[in-house]
Amino acid sequence: MQGVVHEGYVLKIFDETLWLVKWNIHDNNKNVIALPWKHRAKDLHFVDSINYVKLKYPYFMKVVKSYNRILPVISREHVRKIFNPYKEVVRIVKEPKNYERTVRDLIMLITSEAGVDINNVGVVYGSELEPIIISKGKSVAFKIYNAVRRLFFTTNMFYHLEPGMFFNIEKHDIYVKISDKVLKSLYSRKYLSGVFSTVPYTIRLLDDLTYDFSDIEVKSYGRVTLIAKIINDKYSIFYPSRYSVLVTSIAEGSFRAKFVSEIVAFNEGFREAAWEGAEVLVQGTLEKVVDNVCDREYYRVTVGFSKDLILPLQRQHIPLYA
Repeated sequence: MQGVVHEGYVLKIFDETLWLVKWNIHDNNKNVIALPWKHRAKDLHFVDSINYVKLKYPYFMKVVKSYNRILPVISREHVRKIFNPYKEVVRIVKEPKNYERTVRDLIMLITSEAGVDINNVGVVYGSELEPIIISKGKSVAFKIYNAVRRLFFTTNMFYHLEPGMFFNIEKHDIYVKISDKVLKSLYSRKYLSGVFSTVPYTIRLLDDLTYDFSDIEVKSYGRVTLIAKIINDKYSIFYPSRYSVLVTSIAEGSFRAKFVSEIVAFNEGFREAAWEGAEVLVQGTLEKVVDNVCDREYYRVTVGFSKDLILPLQRQHIPLYA
């Protein structure tokens, strides 16, 4: 089945199971990266999802050079139906089910405050009927982000997530042990993951760019631990998140880490995790990226595929480790 898809679209394949499309690099005419998805059921976090696919669908697991990892790749020939998250919003606004009325209010409030068309927003449900709101395009993304920030301060309906609200931190693809104090500090500056009224929500803002498998080549140089200064956090609100950095110290790993110019986070937990001017502790995989579209090469650290970490070394002049 043809049709361009991106993060947030749901695919029904030959055995009637549902799969959630992930990230922004696909071979859209032939193959799509996706993870198992269960509507109105508890989600599997990333590592569990990968292990589940290895066990149940080993023939889907393929090397994807664009991510330099073995990931689930579904052939378009196996897709029987595509569920569009943007059409789902239209339905919810017109005819919401009982449990969708709060979601409708959330979407209407955000789009009204941002001044964007309702057709620019999609929705898919995570575990426990938690809405994941999708929006694609830089101009719309910044409007939505600024609108949500304003709503946190001008209404009493939005709340930050706190450690006690988590089922577990792995739900946010954080696989390292972090204290409740540090988690509370991290989530106190997040607006794209929060609570509206009584409903936890996630907003995923997507870039305009959609790459093909042949557009990006990645070579790994192993794990690194380093300290870097954030020089641009503008794209940390997107999914995946990107931070422009200047490396100040290398604690472990290849000497090439001193050439790192970007950190990319593939999970919710480390999105909006740091701000411009902050020093951060980073643990992840060092990669050399060849971008054949923009004709450039650069080094980055990817975070979110394993026991990785992005932590600010201080928060409002108070060390997180104090």
